[in-house]
Amino acid sequence: MSLLKLILLPFWYLSSWIPRNRNIWVFGSNTGNSYGDNTRYFFEYILENHTEIKAVWITRSEAIYQKLKSQGYPVTKMQSYRAKWICLRAGKGFTTHGKNDLCNEFTKGIVLYNLWHGMPIKTIGHIPPKNILKRWYYRLWYPQKWNHFFITSEMFRPVMEQYHINSYKPVQELNIMGMPRYDRYNLNWEEKLIRDNKNKFGEELKFILYCPTYREQNEFEAYSEYGQIDIFENYGFDPSEVQNLMEELNAIFLVKMHPMATDNINLNGNFDRIKIVEGAELDDMYTLIKDVDVLLSDYSSLLFDYLVLDRPIIHTVFDLELYKKIRTFNFDYEEIVSGPKTTNWPSTLSAIKDCLEQDSFQARREMVNGLINTFPSDISHNKALYDFCIRN
Repeated sequence: MSLLKLILLPFWYLSSWIPRNRNIWVFGSNTGNSYGDNTRYFFEYILENHTEIKAVWITRSEAIYQKLKSQGYPVTKMQSYRAKWICLRAGKGFTTHGKNDLCNEFTKGIVLYNLWHGMPIKTIGHIPPKNILKRWYYRLWYPQKWNHFFITSEMFRPVMEQYHINSYKPVQELNIMGMPRYDRYNLNWEEKLIRDNKNKFGEELKFILYCPTYREQNEFEAYSEYGQIDIFENYGFDPSEVQNLMEELNAIFLVKMHPMATDNINLNGNFDRIKIVEGAELDDMYTLIKDVDVLLSDYSSLLFDYLVLDRPIIHTVFDLELYKKIRTFNFDYEEIVSGPKTTNWPSTLSAIKDCLEQDSFQARREMVNGLINTFPSDISHNKALYDFCIRN
């Protein structure tokens, strides 16, 4: 792949001479391996509301290709000549991670919008090297710069200004805007697992969602000195106690692990109030979140997304001091705390009960949300993004 990229670099520069069509927009996500997040929502919005625009999804996944094709969505395989030609002709491109979400070698001259996949609590991207030779290598290998990147408040401007996301230059322009995925909060339909559990336990059923971040030390040898962390067994997770509390509260305990995580819950027994949410049975994470009553998370940007809903958040910071040694944070963690902090599962279960019986952190959430999310809340974020793109 690196050799192919080297061969195609001269063509990348020459391709700027090919005229682009401002009404062809290309979309991709997670190096072509996902169909989701902000680009998905904006892609579907454009298809439904702006037929004058030729919107095309680019993917390297055969499963995603077949699924979108069966739904009648315009989609093409990243490896195909058609995808490369479309990327050569497109006027605008939209990604969630990096330029490899599209056919990167064919995007010279395109207006690039990185819709990203969450405002970063932790450090991301690349800081340019100080060595002049390395800087020139960086410029050669990552020649394209981003035209537009979106942040949810000024708090993130100094963070994003110093990072080079697959580029030798920082993002050309940072703009404050709500994320397209926040429009999912206003949908009037439910995820299947929400409906199925309500049918089983009643319409008044509460949903508690635990979404831990990805812990790299469980995957990479570089972190082996710290030892593997099991966020369940190491911190006193007892499924029987969770089951009993959920029965008492008439609630379901949902667990959605990071796609790259290896942690597993040992559920030997009848625990019908504990549900492991698998990717295949979940159509959309943000349609699920809108029906969740309490969120449990630690160092994930999901904390910022959930603030928009103004519902209880529990910070499950079991390994905070150790995690700080492995990953650096963009902020003092205390700045973004908007609910109780717990250090093990017994204290977490106690906090869940407290949150459902009396929400005593609403004022704190409002204050933190005022730092994190300063965009208008009573609008369509997809429409606002479309209007921006037409102007820019």
